[in-house]
Amino acid sequence: MLVLFAVSFAIAYHQGFRWGLPFVINARPLSDGFFVVGLFVTSVGLLVWISSTGFFDIFTYAFRSMLVMFTPFVKPENFPNFYDYKTMRADKRQKAEFTTLVMGLVFIALSLLMLWIYYS
Repeated sequence: MLVLFAVSFAIAYHQGFRWGLPFVINARPLSDGFFVVGLFVTSVGLLVWISSTGFFDIFTYAFRSMLVMFTPFVKPENFPNFYDYKTMRADKRQKAEFTTLVMGLVFIALSLLMLWIYYS
């Protein structure tokens, strides 16, 4: 979390944040910094959440089956079919984590708050 704030402040500093300026003027660059970090972290959180549902299992199965087809080490008869692969992955799958998604949404909310302060 501290790293995210540090990146946000680095982006805000690049956008014109200065310690001597009034807070109302500094709210715009802070909004930019919080939004960029929030958008990135929210996107990663959404990908983590979607992958915990098993959405990407078909892509991993396709990639692994392509490797089986083109390597002589694993015989295609020993490779499981998609249903068996999907149930095996479902047994190993852990519960969905929402912390990354929530942190990203918090940073977007901070960005909206700073934008509201800047325009009011």
